[in-house]
Amino acid sequence: MSVQLTVQTSDTQLHVEDAPGGTPPMLFLNGALGTVRDWDLVIERLAGNYRAIRFDARGRGQSGASADYSLSGALEDIGRVVESTGVQKPILVGWSAGATLAVAYAVANPEQVAGLVLVDGGYPVSVLRGGERPRVPGGGLLSRLFGRSSQLSGAEAGDVLVELDQAAGELDFGALHCGAECVVAGGSPAAQREALDEVTAAHPNISVFARVDCSPDQVLQKAPDAVVSTIDAAVRQSF
Repeated sequence: MSVQLTVQTSDTQLHVEDAPGGTPPMLFLNGALGTVRDWDLVIERLAGNYRAIRFDARGRGQSGASADYSLSGALEDIGRVVESTGVQKPILVGWSAGATLAVAYAVANPEQVAGLVLVDGGYPVSVLRGGERPRVPGGGLLSRLFGRSSQLSGAEAGDVLVELDQAAGELDFGALHCGAECVVAGGSPAAQREALDEVTAAHPNISVFARVDCSPDQVLQKAPDAVVSTIDAAVRQSF
């Protein structure tokens, strides 16, 4: 049974779920507009083998709204959750934009991260060009009440996605002090897969463990077993 916690940030509160289990602990990082619920099938299949911590980012799911949805704020919140839960050297498991955050946090905090699992994300390339901005609808009240939606406006969500895209293009895998195991979805853009291939060729501690035949937004629902197998591979690599 998960313990539900509330973690204070600079101007709001984060909803955190901490499920007991063995070591090493796992800290799960959601997609840009995702929630803790996206990981349900993965957590279920882990069956308590590892302690599993996950949280809703500011303005998503059951966490409160904020005046700051920046990349720097997101990275600070990872540190807040690590400190508040007392977790020691977790493996960061990030999906989509959460994988970008995982790499960026591990580079900035090398002594605090044991390893990475990048689930169709963390591709070191920007895909938005020429000031292009994604069109994102704002969150709805009903879905917010059930903890399954973003509270961000369309403009705020667009800003988040643009900044995360830029951050992906600036990821420095050569600065990592830990290894990473990756899950790649067949529907990912070719430019992203090619960029990851270049990284794995240059850095032996980064590898693609699983390739799954589904679209990027369906990985956690369609291929949770592959994600769990990749987590187990990351544990073997890191310990």
